[in-house]
Amino acid sequence: MSKARLNWKTSSRVPSPLSIVDRLLDSHELGDGTHLANPNQIIKFQRRSINRDLEDLLNTRARCLSLPEHLDELKNSPVTFGLADYGRHSFESDVTKNQFRESIEDVIARFEPRLSNVQVSPVQECPDGILRFEIEGFLITEKQWTCFTTDYSIGSGRFSSVGAM
Repeated sequence: MSKARLNWKTSSRVPSPLSIVDRLLDSHELGDGTHLANPNQIIKFQRRSINRDLEDLLNTRARCLSLPEHLDELKNSPVTFGLADYGRHSFESDVTKNQFRESIEDVIARFEPRLSNVQVSPVQECPDGILRFEIEGFLITEKQWTCFTTDYSIGSGRFSSVGAM
């Protein structure tokens, strides 16, 4: 007897609008125990949830050891969750800033399934010691574009959320 496998990348199933963390915590309730019902509430909640998850993803450092080349699946597994450590890099060069931007795009594309067509753009005007990025992506479950802004503190190596637009 063969077992049917569902390939999530080619499935026609609509993904849940809530992350697994939100479903486990039942955090999609409003403060009074009532559930989100209004589509605008759901979208707003989902953006807050993605914003929180992006901040966690970008503040997690991926492992430094290289993976065996013959184990292709590991590249997209939780073993590689997080962003490469750029703490020792100088961000004076545009090349380094672009590599950093590309690695942010890559890690979001791999680990945030609620967004597709992710594009990360640097914001030119920001305080010294801060790199600001605008993260734009297509919110799959709501079929609309959304935008997030995040700051990277060069001194601490931490991202902080500026907010969802």
